Amino acid sequence: MEREQGRKKILILCEKRLVALQFVKALESRYGRARKKGLFFEVGPYIVAHAQGHLVEIADDVVSTRWRLEELPVFPEKFRYVPREGTERLLKELVRAIRQSDIILNCGDSGREGELVIRLILKYAGWKDWKKVYRFWTSKALTDEVILSVLENGLKPAEEFDSLYYSALARQHADFISGVNLTRLVTLTQEKNRGDVWSVGRVQTPTLRLVVERDIAIESFRPVPYFLLKCRFSHKELTWEGVFVRSSLFKKKAENVFVEKSPHADLRNLPENALTGEEVRKVLKIIASEKTGVITDVFLKETAESPPGLFSLASLQAEANRLYGFSSGRTLELAQRLYEEYRVISYPRTDSEYLPANTVPEVRNLLRTLTPGSLRNLIDWSRVSESYRKVFDDSKITDHHALIPQGRCPDGVGSDLQKIYNLILKRFLAAFMKDSMKLSVEIHVNVKSALFKTVKHFITVAGWRKVYGIREEVEKAEGFKNLKKELHERRRIVVLKGKCSADERKTLPPPRYTEGSLIREMRARGLGTAATRSAIIDRLKEVGYLHVKDRKLVSTVKGRKLILDIMKESSFSSVDVTSEWERRLNEIYENNMGREGYRLFMRDIKSFVKSEVEKLKRHLSADGKGGRGETEWLS
Repeated sequence: MEREQGRKKILILCEKRLVALQFVKALESRYGRARKKGLFFEVGPYIVAHAQGHLVEIADDVVSTRWRLEELPVFPEKFRYVPREGTERLLKELVRAIRQSDIILNCGDSGREGELVIRLILKYAGWKDWKKVYRFWTSKALTDEVILSVLENGLKPAEEFDSLYYSALARQHADFISGVNLTRLVTLTQEKNRGDVWSVGRVQTPTLRLVVERDIAIESFRPVPYFLLKCRFSHKELTWEGVFVRSSLFKKKAENVFVEKSPHADLRNLPENALTGEEVRKVLKIIASEKTGVITDVFLKETAESPPGLFSLASLQAEANRLYGFSSGRTLELAQRLYEEYRVISYPRTDSEYLPANTVPEVRNLLRTLTPGSLRNLIDWSRVSESYRKVFDDSKITDHHALIPQGRCPDGVGSDLQKIYNLILKRFLAAFMKDSMKLSVEIHVNVKSALFKTVKHFITVAGWRKVYGIREEVEKAEGFKNLKKELHERRRIVVLKGKCSADERKTLPPPRYTEGSLIREMRARGLGTAATRSAIIDRLKEVGYLHVKDRKLVSTVKGRKLILDIMKESSFSSVDVTSEWERRLNEIYENNMGREGYRLFMRDIKSFVKSEVEKLKRHLSADGKGGRGETEWLS
């Protein structure tokens, strides 16, 4: 491309002003001080300009702005774009800069949505010569060195990302078509809620279904009380607690006994050693006169525990929610600042937990720079290798690699930013450290004919766990190792029996979703992308379908009505259907299907929406909830 530049005007078009300023700073180190040019900057051969996220949006009037039930479904003959409110001046300046440029460098965020943002602006400006557009693409933090390196040697022809654009366009157009039809239909048919818009979306509605179904399962759950019988034992300086093993005295399994007592009992999470009150009394009567027990077995098993993998955005959001109660949106906001403003982490909107093989040298340098002196001896340098597939795996990289640190976080950034940075740093360091070692101890004690079992775990070598402040428990482990040795030498050991107690418990329902666990579930089900999941959850809260209580997501009356009543006959709220659409969107890009991929996807979306609208009309009409044909709204 350098031969092509000459004296031509080159426009660097960034998605955000902050990113544009980073490009300016990097270029100033090469070309000298930048000159202000309207809202933008001129430095060397470049004009550096920026958008403000999406500057254009689909015009409302591509379909009728009058909401009429009998006209649904409505499909645009053609999608037309207009400036987003409040962006007119910036867009006008951008259009002028684009039309005066000979070469465009698309420096939008390196992802599906970033591609769409910049392409739509260029199309709005009337740009035609796409062979004169190049793509700036990196997962690395935007340091001066990275920016200059990619500008000089790493730019790619825009056409290599055509299929990414068509995937993004298909997502946007499908969301518009499905949203406008289903939102209007549901809103118009809810006559008692006139004036209250019922938002329906391709991803948000199935996501809401996950929460509603979980809430219903929790609220319909009927706990079953049971007992665990425990007894304390001691031998020399050791003490431990054993749990009575029901199969040592009772032939019937716990679940069978409880079903016989209550045929409709909900026995989820019922442990195999659960006892009824009557069974507890029987066991206590048998062992009451015994003052001691006999150790019959001590099993020792030492296992290596390898470090966890690196963070994706979803796993980072889940961890930050678990530890600090951060919403998914808050975590993304903080990570984006660490990437854009402080440039100390890699690109955060990633679904990958792996690194490409060609990052091995970079990882090696980062470990040398970022590992504290007290932990350096724990780095297993053999793992900083292409052969370590738990981290380096090109087959599991799509747009971006895992989240990793790219420098030291400066002092005084604020506690929330520091917390997110520390999570990423510690997970990165741990990933390349030596295994930890865990000793598992299982002790069997017979009291008369009743067997009590104890399972204990001790960290004997902290390894990677040292990053998280975990210390070795060697002394405790040695005591039980000696118990095993003593048993082997003496064949059996008599131990003192302490007080036995019946620990009363109840079976537990499934847990409510947190934002972190919901994002993990969305990712596992193929709902949304790393860039959109937190916004989808925020949208569900905003429209009154979900609220947060004690860090848990709970569906509202309105949210449940949508899923359990209005949409109960619709496939549109099906998680599996939406996951399949998301898979097909990814396929457009991954299989380089381009415009034809877009066309086939939109054909199927229109057919699906038409079918769903007709089905919902019949369902709501049969339930007596259908709106009258003359019902009209103005959007």
